[in-house]
Amino acid sequence: MPPSAEFGSVAVPDPTLHFPRILALHGGGTNAIIFKTQCRVLEPALNSHFRLVYVQAPFPSLPGPDVLSVYKEWGPFKAWLVSASLPAPQTAAEKSRVARDVVGKLNHAIATALSADDLLGATGPVVATLGFSQGAKLAASILMTEQTQRRRLAAQGLYSAGLTTAWPDLRFAVLMAGRGPFIWLEPESETPEGMLEAWHPWSAQVEPVVSEDAEEDEHLLALPTLHVHGLKDVGLEFHRKMLEQYCAPGSTTLIEWDGDHRLPIKSKDVRDVVDQVIALGRATGVLD
Repeated sequence: MPPSAEFGSVAVPDPTLHFPRILALHGGGTNAIIFKTQCRVLEPALNSHFRLVYVQAPFPSLPGPDVLSVYKEWGPFKAWLVSASLPAPQTAAEKSRVARDVVGKLNHAIATALSADDLLGATGPVVATLGFSQGAKLAASILMTEQTQRRRLAAQGLYSAGLTTAWPDLRFAVLMAGRGPFIWLEPESETPEGMLEAWHPWSAQVEPVVSEDAEEDEHLLALPTLHVHGLKDVGLEFHRKMLEQYCAPGSTTLIEWDGDHRLPIKSKDVRDVVDQVIALGRATGVLD
């Protein structure tokens, strides 16, 4: 018998168990439980078509600047990449070791969340990711890593969908208040131009160099992305830069809403996001 939610004495089966799954990646300095609370309006609206799987970041973090006022007692707080307060690796060997450790822990975090969801009875394919702030950076990085690996394998005649990387075969991403640059998540292979190695701290402001002889669009994310920008967000300039300078023209959809650095919760704003997520699901063949 599938898992169910209890309402009085009546067991109600979970209707989302077999829906396509979306990895939900929280912002830096929060955690998966906080993010589920922050998605309290968005998730029920998405649940007619998708199932959200909340992933807990692996690295300890100080609470985010807007977290303490509401979620002070909700720790421990987590981040997706290493903190800038830690000593930076100096040698090539140290950088390689840290990059492998970071990616290994990210892989483990995602696998752990999916395994827990499987135990609840979920069977749907993992088709997309939805990230907020630092989580959006990781979401875009996963897609960019997949895209690059697919291109490399295709050049060798080896490409086969679903077998390209250690990451789930994602079709699109929802990037809420995200910023670049993207992080390379296959440390055993050469880092492509325009991406940073995973040993960089999450707050790194380094701009990767793209050489003049690089192919025109090989450093741009061409897999479909939905960008959600709060017009009062202090980081809006960086969020627009992710869309305009790191993503390929024609691959993006933009939603702007009248808010700051948080998730939208008003019905109209949430409906706009959900409608576009469903449209992406249909356009990428995830939904009938």
